[in-house]
Amino acid sequence: MSPIALRNIRVPLDGDLANVRFSSWVRACSHICDHVLTPPEMNVWTWFLPELRPLIEASRARYRLGLGIWLTEGRSALRMLDSWLGLVERSVKDAIDLGWVFADGRDRLFFCPRGILTVIGRYGRLRTSYVPLPAVQVADEKTTGTENDEEILALRRRDPFPRAGRYRLKTPLSPAPDGDDSLDLQTRFLIFRRASSRVRGNFARALRESGERDSPALACLRRARRDFDAWRELTCGSGEDEL
Repeated sequence: MSPIALRNIRVPLDGDLANVRFSSWVRACSHICDHVLTPPEMNVWTWFLPELRPLIEASRARYRLGLGIWLTEGRSALRMLDSWLGLVERSVKDAIDLGWVFADGRDRLFFCPRGILTVIGRYGRLRTSYVPLPAVQVADEKTTGTENDEEILALRRRDPFPRAGRYRLKTPLSPAPDGDDSLDLQTRFLIFRRASSRVRGNFARALRESGERDSPALACLRRARRDFDAWRELTCGSGEDEL
């Protein structure tokens, strides 16, 4: 069967709207199965894509959805792909609006208030969009095993399909009871703070290498990391209505 035609995302790069896409269908499938449909990172993505929540404990359901993506069968797979790409598109635009963009070699990295880091390479190639490991580690609880970061990544790379994993969702990151918006906000702020812990240093280093000692964007990031109200103002102002 022919692959699903993944839509390009449209983001303002270098002053013009640019089409951004994965380099191949295989890379898109591998990325989504590896990051979005496999714990522990899936535990964080459920806060941005609520439709994933029913699948968090059902490894076979996640496997069937992943298989549907690879075989281009099923509307549920297509809807999930479209929702995820829409989220990435909004995240990149929010990062650009805030100035939370920096270079790493030929790649450009975009960090948004949700805690999502997106990497775009040359010619509009979408290299990856993920939640940095410090936030993932807060959102999961190991049930067996003692793998370190490198072992976790190696395990995920060996299998192109969603895996059962060795993780379960921590109670503080389960959906808030009775629509408790304050708990949801606190959880998302925690995800952002942990995700930004490593990004902040890389951002500052990139600015120094470009000849800037500091910037309003970096000051804004520091302020958002320190202050819950500053972060909430940024997220509400960047189109994150679901907060």
